[in-house]
Amino acid sequence: MRKAGLVVVALCLVGSWTVAGAADGKNVFRFGAAYVSPTGDISGEESVNEDLGDGTMLSLEGSLTLEPQSEIALLLGYERRVTDLFGVELMVWNAKHDVDGSFDGEYWLLDSDTGELIENGTIQFTETLGDVKVMPLTAGLNFHLTPKSSFDLYLGPTIGYVFYGDLDVEDERLSIDDDFTWGATLGLDLPMGDKGWMFSGALRYLDTEASPDDLGPGDQSMDVSPWVLQVSAGYRF
Repeated sequence: MRKAGLVVVALCLVGSWTVAGAADGKNVFRFGAAYVSPTGDISGEESVNEDLGDGTMLSLEGSLTLEPQSEIALLLGYERRVTDLFGVELMVWNAKHDVDGSFDGEYWLLDSDTGELIENGTIQFTETLGDVKVMPLTAGLNFHLTPKSSFDLYLGPTIGYVFYGDLDVEDERLSIDDDFTWGATLGLDLPMGDKGWMFSGALRYLDTEASPDDLGPGDQSMDVSPWVLQVSAGYRF
């Protein structure tokens, strides 16, 4: 948490610097929605033994995969154009992702008293196990490639910090560690009239992992690493 505090303080200092210089008309706000699509998962071997309470016991063995699902998020960003070619951008979005579990393996239905095999076969199923809130706070360096054009094409690297909420699974909450992140942005602003308004679109990528307690196979970290498709409005002044 000490490292998280340092990151937040650093980003706030950048934000203070940008606001202080807002009088020269090189400020851009972007706000709207984003489609956040995680690319990773956790997979491992699992076995389960459960007494069904009716004189039988169910045993499962196979592969369990946990995967965060895509979601729509609200997004807000601010960029300070230091020059026509270079800007500093702060960005935040907030999404709640479902986490699906997929099991592929074999089952045995046994008599609880005698251990006699009643039934055996293969089993496959997928169900939503819970959800988790994800809020990245990032700082990026945008390099603007078309300074003399009517449209603004930009790209650049991103660093930041991802705040993870608890993973809610069947009325239980599993704590998840926050994570440093890095990534990249490719964006395009198209002006709408002469009042400073614009359409803003961007494709973003972040490299990040969720590390929960007792989440699943081997207590590994779940690779989230989303692609983010941003569709928003913007205002430059």
